[in-house]
Amino acid sequence: GSRDSPTATLPDLIRVYSADLKADEMYIGEIEEFWKTFVYPDAKSLEITYERFESFLTAWAAFRATDINHDHTLDISELLTLITVTSGDQPSARRLRLEKDLMDSNHDGLIQRMEYIRYVSSSREEDSYFDYVLKKKFDYHDVDHSGTINLGELKTLLHDSFETTFGELMHKNQAKATNIINSLAVDLLEKLNQDDEDEDLTWPEFKRIMEEGSEMIEKAKNFYKESS
Repeated sequence: GSRDSPTATLPDLIRVYSADLKADEMYIGEIEEFWKTFVYPDAKSLEITYERFESFLTAWAAFRATDINHDHTLDISELLTLITVTSGDQPSARRLRLEKDLMDSNHDGLIQRMEYIRYVSSSREEDSYFDYVLKKKFDYHDVDHSGTINLGELKTLLHDSFETTFGELMHKNQAKATNIINSLAVDLLEKLNQDDEDEDLTWPEFKRIMEEGSEMIEKAKNFYKESS
């Protein structure tokens, strides 16, 4: 139950972090909501690693820092600041509207903290329901800062992933890698039932592709490795 231990229970988290965050009942309620949403579905344990919870707090703290009037929600101007700070670029008016509409699951015109946390998180690993690495990759490869990824940007992202995995081998057999990556990108779009390859992917669509298509990506990498 201490910060040095590998895991914590829900009472541990409330005790340790409530003082740090000056948590009122709403903050504690959000910790409990996080626990029910992202820990219990795991069904492997009723404990969570501090590393995993700290990842949750990263998004929580970013939200809190831009909630200027401390009403536990973000209006459009506060959301503009949050996206600018977290992505490193000021979003266009189109991207700001797009992301706001995607986050605002209850359609009240404001962004609740858990709406934001659910939006930016993904669950690529079996033991983690909170992964912010994928969102950072999405933002990095969104070259035109539109808030969407097109087919070309998806291919570039997959190419970078292959290069990270295979290093120098990519340079020795670049043509084969390119062919596999191009086919993989189209297959991933088909998995999403994305009939129009020219249609850009929003973050939730891209997240779904990468989560549901993780096995396809690994098979493509294994095929490249074995045939190179």
